[in-house]
Amino acid sequence: MCSLHITSARAVSALSSHYTRAHAQAAAVTDKAFHLQSHLQERNRNDDSAAPRQQQPLKLHVGRLTRNVTEAHVREIFSTYGELASVHLAIDERVQLPKGYAVVEFASTEEGEAAKDYMDGGQIDGNTIT
Repeated sequence: MCSLHITSARAVSALSSHYTRAHAQAAAVTDKAFHLQSHLQERNRNDDSAAPRQQQPLKLHVGRLTRNVTEAHVREIFSTYGELASVHLAIDERVQLPKGYAVVEFASTEEGEAAKDYMDGGQIDGNTIT
């Protein structure tokens, strides 16, 4: 009976030791999870994407324009897709005629992307623009 008691004490001691290690490991995992969660919350607070985004302007290069197209034409056509920040029609200074391309700047990226999606491959004054 005495040896059974010693074996039981060893078993209890082994189980206790196992429990202590398991408890320590669980505490370490919980601690890591807590720190990870805290880190993610802090990053989300500091993340610019969590805050309302400011609109970024977008410039589009419009090519293959005919010499008949004016800056007013380009402005009228592209303003249907959103607010324009600027329109510049390249002019050949020697002959005072358009070079065949324009740069259109939209106030926001979304509006510029919409214009690009709809107008790429479209026609202005009979020419397919790029």
